[in-house]
Amino acid sequence: MKDLVDQGYKPFFLSFMFRPVGFSPKENFVPLAQGDIRRFYSRIVTRFAHHPNDIQERSKLPIMLAAPDLPVPKTAKSSIQDVSINDGLHFHAMFLQPPVSRFKRKFHLWAKANHDQLIDETHIARLWVGRVLSTPDYMTEYAFKTVGKRLSMDTILVLPEERKAALNATDKGYDEACRRLHGTSLRRARGRSL
Repeated sequence: MKDLVDQGYKPFFLSFMFRPVGFSPKENFVPLAQGDIRRFYSRIVTRFAHHPNDIQERSKLPIMLAAPDLPVPKTAKSSIQDVSINDGLHFHAMFLQPPVSRFKRKFHLWAKANHDQLIDETHIARLWVGRVLSTPDYMTEYAFKTVGKRLSMDTILVLPEERKAALNATDKGYDEACRRLHGTSLRRARGRSL
């Protein structure tokens, strides 16, 4: 985190609180929440790069590391609603605004002004965004405090995702077929070649 900040990235801390879902949160909620956070991120990236899927524009994309969190005893008590909905499971994220991109505004102010549009049609009930001014390492540690202790390391979401990880099942099958045939040229359905 410190290295990225030294390179000119501006750090922000995000908290995602979710609406109630009708199933056991620890087993099924994390993938659903991650999907909603991906949707939130996808609504933002076009503000940073005209073509966010283009490899040449990847350096213009913000970096977001998100992890689930569970409530812990605090001096300032959380609301009963926050600790009872989805067993208190929520997400924190570190959001790093790149030094060079087409986005020229203060991200935390822009996110607050566009709050409802950013979380529309998701399970996200509310989003909190704050600028990290002096302690990015501490805030990162806070965001990930539950991961590796009470929740699995596999629950960490890193955005943007690698292109290979973002491919759909058809593309993965195609890649596997190519590996098995040692690079033999295959054609996709409808006659389109890769």
